[in-house]
Amino acid sequence: MPIEKGSTVNIEFELRDADGELIESSHDDDGGPLRFLHGSGELPEKVETALLGKEVGDEVIVDCEAGEAFGPYDPEGLVSVPRTDLPEDAEIVPGDWLTLGIEDEEDPDSSPEILEARVVEVSPEGLVLDLNHPLAQEAVQFRIKVLGVE
Repeated sequence: MPIEKGSTVNIEFELRDADGELIESSHDDDGGPLRFLHGSGELPEKVETALLGKEVGDEVIVDCEAGEAFGPYDPEGLVSVPRTDLPEDAEIVPGDWLTLGIEDEEDPDSSPEILEARVVEVSPEGLVLDLNHPLAQEAVQFRIKVLGVE
């Protein structure tokens, strides 16, 4: 059965940077192979397009140019957070990753949007956080093997 939009797909994958260094692998993940709904946007569009029509056992290599897989780097993604918005005992240093829950002010009953942010700067006044994906504006390569299609 070939992969089509709406298929549930199981894959093994490796994600490598432009120098060929391994960034992430389904072999390292505690959950094992990645299961996703094709066409849902869980994977970069170029990867989903490359997987269309593939079947169990097929292997695909997808090279994504800078910014193509995880978007361009957006300077607007740098935000300041006042020290008063942080727990007093928080020990935060540049390079730390924080998980933030952003609430929708227009719909207070909705679940908060969860974002990962890298701490860029720490001062007595607050923090500067980078909300960009860590691989924004990076060229990457996906190496994928299709394990299952439903």
